[in-house]
Amino acid sequence: MINLQTLTQRVHHAFWLPRAQHTIEHILHRREAPQPYDDETIFWRLQRSYPPRLRYRYDTASRWQRAVERAQLLTRHLPAPGRVLEVGCGDGLTGYALHCCGYDCTLADVDDWRDERARSLQFLRADVCVGLDLAAEQFDLIYSYNTLEHVANPAAAFAELLRLCRPGGFIALKWGPLYASAWGLHAYKTMPIPYAQFLFSAPFIEHKLRLLGIDDLGTVRDALQPLNRWRAAQFRALWQRSDLTVLAYDATHEYDHLSLVTRFPAAFTGQTLTFEDLTVKNLRLLLQKTGAHDARS
Repeated sequence: MINLQTLTQRVHHAFWLPRAQHTIEHILHRREAPQPYDDETIFWRLQRSYPPRLRYRYDTASRWQRAVERAQLLTRHLPAPGRVLEVGCGDGLTGYALHCCGYDCTLADVDDWRDERARSLQFLRADVCVGLDLAAEQFDLIYSYNTLEHVANPAAAFAELLRLCRPGGFIALKWGPLYASAWGLHAYKTMPIPYAQFLFSAPFIEHKLRLLGIDDLGTVRDALQPLNRWRAAQFRALWQRSDLTVLAYDATHEYDHLSLVTRFPAAFTGQTLTFEDLTVKNLRLLLQKTGAHDARS
């Protein structure tokens, strides 16, 4: 049942969004080079206007709850036992939850910060873009959460997932926020300003992050996580292949902060941005590998 707040938002978007989209697309189509608003008054006014965002909690109970919820969704696609690979495993608890359900799980990530419960599982410390030291077509299910927006070469990473997935197997991915979306900077708690990656220059942002500190992935960090800046259309092109069947695809949109584009238009010009780029926040994808790829398709 739709609550009153959701219904009100939908009605508001139905009347307001087409007009806003027209205005914003006019700004985005302008060719002049972008001009960031590296102004102390503007920055601190915006910084005080948006509270820190708690996207995930990293206490013990929250991490385990998240792992179990993810495992429950993944087991819908593959009855145990089965061979499973998680790329960008982080704490590894989703893999451990699947292991507890009878799956043979392998974990991979560029850094090893696994929870103690996941340290009994096979682990590869490696970059999926370079390749994993694993035999081809051996996994029944490959999954990844919040990784594809960070890898340096999404095309190479995606090709590696396909290499490792057996024919008939599944690939389940969920990632975001994408770089051009409101929270694409991934500085949720430190700099919770929507579209900060466009509003301010990179040196200005770096200076503010040194001042404010960075709290991410449940710990204090020296730098933000790397971001590849890919847009939704670029990602969609990856799975336009004859050897893949798309079982589910979903794009989460967010329109709540588009007024910043009209307030600070010079920051968004000359970058070939589209309305979709600014509003697609997260992507979710479920694929089945069906056979050999026909390069002509």
